[in-house]
Amino acid sequence: MPARQFDMRDHFVVARADLRPITFENRRGAKGAKGWQRIALRYAATRITGTRTDANGTRAIDVPLDGSVWEGDLWGITFGALPLKDGARLTLPFWQYDKGFGHFIVNVMGRDGSAQDRGATWAVDAGDDPSQLARYSLAAKDGAELGYKIAGFEQRLGGDCSGLD
Repeated sequence: MPARQFDMRDHFVVARADLRPITFENRRGAKGAKGWQRIALRYAATRITGTRTDANGTRAIDVPLDGSVWEGDLWGITFGALPLKDGARLTLPFWQYDKGFGHFIVNVMGRDGSAQDRGATWAVDAGDDPSQLARYSLAAKDGAELGYKIAGFEQRLGGDCSGLD
């Protein structure tokens, strides 16, 4: 987002079987720039540990767990891995470094036509705030995230990114 001077990178390592997080790293902005930060997390069965580094220094993260959680910054891929079916209403516990514990809300609204080369798609309303759910388009065949729309913002496959550094 060069126009907004916003640069962020997330890196996820998740378990193949259920997409539960193993590690998560976030880099926001160039070190020393206003608002920069670095997050490094490791998920284990009973706790989340790691560090948060920003202009105020480095602070330890140590969060006890009493059950399974998913990574709160990994949305569409997680929703596409769920057992989607017409009318399904699901919740999924997560932990996110800024929000803490929460629940994803996932409402399958039905089939949403066909995406070129992807076949049938699901229309899924999902997010962590019931008053502001995003409409996701997920491939029915393999759960791939094909795009989403929320409050004047849209992301979809395709386009030309050749001008980005």
